[in-house]
Amino acid sequence: MKRSVVALAGLFAVLISVGFAQTGKSIYYDTFNGPWISPAKWLAGGPGCDQGNTLECVREIQNGHLRMEVRNVGATDSDAGLQFTGSELHFVNPEAINSIAADVTVQRFNGVACPANNTDMTRAVIGIRGVFFNTGSGDPNDDIRDSVYFMVDTNHPKTVRVLNFVDTLGLEADIGQYPIGTALTVLNIWDKVNHRFISVVRVVGDDGPGKTVIVPYGNVSDTTPPASADGKFLHAWSYSLNCAAVQTFSQVEAFFDNVMINAVPPNQNQQ
Repeated sequence: MKRSVVALAGLFAVLISVGFAQTGKSIYYDTFNGPWISPAKWLAGGPGCDQGNTLECVREIQNGHLRMEVRNVGATDSDAGLQFTGSELHFVNPEAINSIAADVTVQRFNGVACPANNTDMTRAVIGIRGVFFNTGSGDPNDDIRDSVYFMVDTNHPKTVRVLNFVDTLGLEADIGQYPIGTALTVLNIWDKVNHRFISVVRVVGDDGPGKTVIVPYGNVSDTTPPASADGKFLHAWSYSLNCAAVQTFSQVEAFFDNVMINAVPPNQNQQ
């Protein structure tokens, strides 16, 4: 059942304590009630399903939710490296968006590890990701990307670790760990005025404030638009280690719903 804006009041109340409020600009973007993904709101992005030994790749509306599922396998001629694939859905007009809220459920994960390969882990990463600004060089490598990641791997296949990650700057803040299948409401905001990102995560149905992390990025210049076309998007990524001894694979299924955009600081309301 779809929730009304009132049902998100508890989450937005948390933002008041860090100088934010829900405003008229904060709106539902998509509740996935139609039979098809809307091309007026979304773009398919990235090579994703065309790489990394992808066997299954799904992006569809199912029972009023956005469903993403991917499965890929590792190469069998090496014990080094890994294969990557991903299903992504990109926002139209991403530069007009400074915050994203959504219900996210990592429904299931299966995978096979490779003890002989210490490159990484067979894992999956579900996320809300965006490029927000460039540090001023105009080089796409200097774009600042911030994400809320939901991570699960073969070492902890029933636990989802949630974190905020500013990958360009190497900044990371743990938000919490939850049993797989837990429905979570997540809100991620670029607070440009105070030069920081704010993430709030709460279990759907809980009355409490959830968990909030604040990630300052300091004196990094944030006045230049992004140089790359990465935009902002929802995703399900799969990583499978290469392995000569066994056939590895990573498979993940996730659901998104009640996507909202643009909760803004009160001092930005008139912009």
